[in-house]
Amino acid sequence: MALVRGGWLWRQSSILRRWKRNWFALWLDGTLGYYQDETAQDEEDRVLIHFNVRDIKIGQECHDVQPPEGRSRDGLLTVNLREGGRLHLCAETRDDAIAWKTALMEANSTPLLLGMKLRSWPPPPESPVGSPLGKEHSEGSHLRLSIACLASCI
Repeated sequence: MALVRGGWLWRQSSILRRWKRNWFALWLDGTLGYYQDETAQDEEDRVLIHFNVRDIKIGQECHDVQPPEGRSRDGLLTVNLREGGRLHLCAETRDDAIAWKTALMEANSTPLLLGMKLRSWPPPPESPVGSPLGKEHSEGSHLRLSIACLASCI
């Protein structure tokens, strides 16, 4: 699965309300996983973001949560999910919080391309646009996708 955005965030636990630093990975399938470290080997949990976010508040808009000790309120994010759950997160800076909010909102609203054959974009020079792709681009092959490519495929 392709990574859309990854980075360190603080996460507040839902029961004890303690802050813990985790590596977060937003995947192309619209899920947000969090891990012990950036190797993304030991997943602690995964949250469905795709069509599941009601809204995201950042910084001073997060009235009902205090940032981790020594962290600025400007880095706070509160992700309110449709089924009533919520994630309280804290980025290092306001710019990081804005970047995470943007990525999460895009993941929430971007249609998935499940079951579709993906084409490389731009098309290879030897292939006219709209022609069938050769064996090197057949279903099951591993294509590198960028956000720009994904947006142009939709």
